[in-house]
Amino acid sequence: MFGGNLIRYAQITLSIVFTLLYLLSVGFVALRADAMALGVALGWDNQMVMVTGAASPWFLNVVVAGLSGLLVFWFLYRKTDEERQSVHSAVASLLALLVCVVGFSATKDYTVGPMSLKGPFEAHANPVFMWAQAGALSPATHAVCAVLAVVVVITLSRNRAAQRPS
Repeated sequence: MFGGNLIRYAQITLSIVFTLLYLLSVGFVALRADAMALGVALGWDNQMVMVTGAASPWFLNVVVAGLSGLLVFWFLYRKTDEERQSVHSAVASLLALLVCVVGFSATKDYTVGPMSLKGPFEAHANPVFMWAQAGALSPATHAVCAVLAVVVVITLSRNRAAQRPS
């Protein structure tokens, strides 16, 4: 009994960590894609390091699609002894993504302000915070939320159908 709960909590924690790493990775790549489309290159601290020609960030968009597919695939392919454990992980990840998406959407400042030589004010923020914000505001993350919601609903309906007496 205790070992089963411990395994479930470990799986849920691993799912949340994997989801947050997805969010940061998508944000990191999305910031670079936006910069490439504008014709600049960013350093690890999200500061402009070089002005280049504007280019299509097609490869970076493929990377974001691959990261999104990997997260969804992990929840679809992963089978445990009990599907309920799998649905708990998917629900936890969905909730973590939704909290980030709603939180960053609600707190994003869209006012137009004066620009300095170092870029917009938000460019002075912590780079990891910026990656999380860009990941949460990415349309790819919103699509992954929708897919995870469908996965949860389908898994829950299968569980209910399996529990009904024939």
